Amino acid sequence: MVLQGGAGVTHGLTDAGVGKFLLLAVRNPLDNWEAWIRWLEGKKRYQEASHWTLDRFVEAWSDFHTFWQDTPPFSLVPRLVYRFEDLDQFERRVSIVNQYLQRTSSFGGWRRSIAEVRAALSDPQVIPKAQTNADTSLLLRGHERYSADNITYTIRRCYKHLERFGYLQLYKGWLRLHDVQVLQQQLQGYVDVFSKTHYPPLPQQ
Repeated sequence: MVLQGGAGVTHGLTDAGVGKFLLLAVRNPLDNWEAWIRWLEGKKRYQEASHWTLDRFVEAWSDFHTFWQDTPPFSLVPRLVYRFEDLDQFERRVSIVNQYLQRTSSFGGWRRSIAEVRAALSDPQVIPKAQTNADTSLLLRGHERYSADNITYTIRRCYKHLERFGYLQLYKGWLRLHDVQVLQQQLQGYVDVFSKTHYPPLPQQ
């Protein structure tokens, strides 16, 4: 969304591409893809969901960020980029909103103190973390949810943007953990070799 100016924080917000300030949310592409499919299926748009293969989504994800980050004049629009995953921590939410208010005040936005931002985000009318899917701990378990092939493909296709948004080393770490899992399976095989070759199978009862 983009701030066009106005009396309030949310007044004058429009779709990205119109206005004076860009508020750009980013989510790591594999979780973003999974969430997009889940959303489509939740809306019973199953046929549309089936068309969003990983390669199609990753291409769209990369092209979107190339458009806004690297393509003038759009890349020249002042912006605040924040990661969706970071919304799960209260102090990070405060920091994001505070930066947004500070950087948009010259466009007609409100000025607020840190205390006022904290109070606003503590208001029960604001969606609590429990009602969002934001979870930085998921970034520690990507190797459990995505195949090594999908991680490798996403790194190759989105390398620059993964690095830009702080995801690249996480994705590389997921691959290393996949290697560890493969090694553990090999070690288990080594453990079982002797028993399989020296102990006769038990009769069927």
